Amino acid sequence: MQRYYEKCNLSPSEESQQAVIRELVNTEADYIRHLKSLVEVFMAAAHALQESSFMLEVDTQRLFSNIPDLYNASLEFWNATFYPMILDSVETGGPLKPELMYEGFHNIEDYFQSYETYLMDQSRAVEYLRSLAGNTEFMSYLSWCHKQKEINRLQLADMLAKPMQRITKYSLIINRIHHYTEKDTARELINSMETTIKSFVQHINRCIRQREEKDKIMTMSNLIDAYELEFKDEEMERCYRLYYQLDLQAPMIHAMSDIIRCMVFNGDLRFKDNTNKEARKVTTTEPCVLLSVQEEHWFIFTFRGLR
Repeated sequence: MQRYYEKCNLSPSEESQQAVIRELVNTEADYIRHLKSLVEVFMAAAHALQESSFMLEVDTQRLFSNIPDLYNASLEFWNATFYPMILDSVETGGPLKPELMYEGFHNIEDYFQSYETYLMDQSRAVEYLRSLAGNTEFMSYLSWCHKQKEINRLQLADMLAKPMQRITKYSLIINRIHHYTEKDTARELINSMETTIKSFVQHINRCIRQREEKDKIMTMSNLIDAYELEFKDEEMERCYRLYYQLDLQAPMIHAMSDIIRCMVFNGDLRFKDNTNKEARKVTTTEPCVLLSVQEEHWFIFTFRGLR
C-alpha cells in the first residue's frame, strides 16, 4: 500500500483520506454481507421449516420486518455511490475520489425509504425475539443458524441492530474524509453529503420517537375506563355517552395534524392532609392530566383545572 501511495505521489493528508475511504467501502461491503446472511440464512431457513410444518407459531414478518427490502436498497445504494468511485480508480490507476460518492449520498433518503419502516419496527422485533426464548423449535433453529460460517458467530439480535448502527456511522466517516480532504471543490461536496446524511438520520430518529410516543399513548388508552354516571333523563345519558370515552389518540384541539400527543409524566403521587393519606396514579399528556384512585379507574382534568 505504501508503494501505491508513493506511485501516486500522495501527501500524508491524502494517504489518511484514502485510508478512511477504504474503511468506508470495506465496512459497507461487510454490512451488505450481513443483510445477505439475514435473508439467505435466517429467513430462508425459517421459511423452509414452516413449509415443512415446523415453527408455525413464529411470525417471521414480525421478526424480520422488511429486511429483504433493506438488502435490495443497499445494493442499489452501492451501485450508485461506491461502484462509480471504485471503477474510476481501477480504470485510471489513481486514488479513490470521494466526490464521486456525492450523487448517492445526496439522494440517500430516496434509496433508503425502506429503512424508515424497518427502524420503526426494530424495537418490537427485538422484543418479539426475546419472547421466543422459551420456544424449543425456534431455539434449535437459532442455534443452527448461528453455527453457519456466513453468520461469523454474530447473534441474531446483534444483526437486527446493524441497520441503525450503519446509517448513524455514515456521517462520522464522511466527516473524517472531509477532515483529510484538501481540494476546496471536493470539500464542498463532501460537506453537503454529511449535511444530507445528518438530516436523514434526524428524520429517522424523529419517526422512531413519534412511534414510541404513540405506543405509550396507546398502552395508556387501553388502561383508561370511562367515568360512569347515572342519569334519570335518557336524552342526557345519550348525549353523555357520545363523549364520555376518552380517546388519547384523537387529534389535539387547535394543533396541526402532524403534531402528536406525547406522554410527559407517568408515576405515583401521594396526597396528604390532616386526616388521611391517599395514593393517586398521575399521568401527564398534552394537553391534559389524568388522575386515578386506583389503576383501573381514571379521571381527567385539564391543566387549568389543577391547583
